Amino acid sequence: MSELVSFLQRTISGSQADQQAALSFLQQAAQTNFPEFVKQLSIVLASTDVEPFVRQQSGLQLKNLLYAKDAETLQQNQKRWIDTPEDIRNTTKQNVLRTLGTETVRPSI
Repeated sequence: MSELVSFLQRTISGSQADQQAALSFLQQAAQTNFPEFVKQLSIVLASTDVEPFVRQQSGLQLKNLLYAKDAETLQQNQKRWIDTPEDIRNTTKQNVLRTLGTETVRPSI
């Protein structure tokens, strides 16, 4: 998880090279092992021990892996999610639900 947190932190780095490296890592991780990657993103999202902006980045990455405005991309994302083992889908959903009300910057209502 610490490696993922490190790359999520680098997504908002002032260095263009750091941002590119972080985005490349995140894309590769999603392609290499989608089920484990979404689970790890949900763990970071649910962790109150990491900085709020890292949790936000984790949530944004998770959303982008599961949803898209483009119909074809959305269909591909939905298929990957459905093909993900049920135990990982359930863990991911539980982690996401656990985050509600834990925000420290802009609390949910």
